Amino acid sequence: MRKARIISSVIVVVLLGGLVAGAKAQGSSKETAKKITEEETIQEPEVSLKNIGVEAEGPNVYKVMLKNGTGKDIAGVAIKETSQEEFSENMLTEGDCFVSEEERNFYYDASAVMEEDESAQEADEKVLNPQYDIEITFVDGEVKVLSAFPFEDMEAGEILLEDEVAFLEYMSIDGKELVSTKEAELRIKEEKMQAEAEAKAAAEAQAAAEAQAAAEAQAAAEAQAAAEAQAAAEAQAAAEAANQQQQESQSTNSNSDGCVGDDAAFW
Repeated sequence: MRKARIISSVIVVVLLGGLVAGAKAQGSSKETAKKITEEETIQEPEVSLKNIGVEAEGPNVYKVMLKNGTGKDIAGVAIKETSQEEFSENMLTEGDCFVSEEERNFYYDASAVMEEDESAQEADEKVLNPQYDIEITFVDGEVKVLSAFPFEDMEAGEILLEDEVAFLEYMSIDGKELVSTKEAELRIKEEKMQAEAEAKAAAEAQAAAEAQAAAEAQAAAEAQAAAEAQAAAEAQAAAEAANQQQQESQSTNSNSDGCVGDDAAFW
């Protein structure tokens, strides 16, 4: 009987030990889960990006996050409406540099352009939705242009440099497709080169035509001058011949008058 009680006590002790161990394990698990949950709720501090342009808000203010993936540092960023001839002043502050692999917020206030378009519409002039070109100047002096910058279709994008063109890659604003402007930039580059070649050929043809016209005019002027000189020489020769003839005639008449006078006196 005593032996049975001892066995029962051992069993109870073992069971209690197991319960205590289980409780400790459960408590440890709860503490671990709590710690993990707390760590997950701790958010990393938001990285503050530098700006290109002046930070602003408004219905006509565009904001795009840009990454410089060109592999080269950018010393200048300027913008213009596509129909304009001149780009703006550098949107980077003096001494600032948009380095390779850096990300920045790009701000552009298009209010002035929008107001011009509204004025044109009121004057019944033909107006298209404004498009913008971005000029980027690298630290080595190379200049590239991002044509028809897609402000309306992008929130974030990367500037890339390949095949001698700068272009954008970005997820369209609806998030449905990855867009690359490389082919468009290559086409624009080809069209520009063709237009420049045609303009150069036209300028050379115009220069050749002008040179030919100038040569012909010079030849005509020289021929005219030669003809006038010839005519003057002939006129001079004719005048000298006439003068010589007149002098000879006067000399003959003078001699004839003397002889007649002598005869009259003799008789």
